[in-house]
Amino acid sequence: MKQIQHLPERTANTGTLLLLGWIPIEAAVHKRMLCTFRNIVANKNPVEYNIANRQLAIKNKDSKSWFIRIVVLADKYELPSPHELLVNPPCKYKWNKLVSKVVNFFWLDKLKTDAKEKSTLKLLNIEDTIIRKTHNIWFSGGADPFAVKR
Repeated sequence: MKQIQHLPERTANTGTLLLLGWIPIEAAVHKRMLCTFRNIVANKNPVEYNIANRQLAIKNKDSKSWFIRIVVLADKYELPSPHELLVNPPCKYKWNKLVSKVVNFFWLDKLKTDAKEKSTLKLLNIEDTIIRKTHNIWFSGGADPFAVKR
């Protein structure tokens, strides 16, 4: 990412992600996990649904179970409990939109907080940063890829 943007290797990852309008890979994995869980509980396929139901009922928070990891993620992003989703799964479109919105908001807030703490990013204007939209600085340089360095 830094090479494409012609940034030094020592540039903070936070700055790189904010300039590109990306979320960390960890956040993308969380989105996929939460959407996959919704697909499992909505499908009502006896095998996967029964495993989900059993794991959520029996396992404790210290377990390494994938389904318990979903409980932790739901708490982290303040989403409805997986136990509630087992009973009443939301529509796929609404769930995916909700997950995307809350995960993007969480990570944008975290990246902005990290950027404010780094002295090397103090001159970077991050107030108008939006996930999935590149920073305005990339539009100011025209076709010259090195104009941003000036």
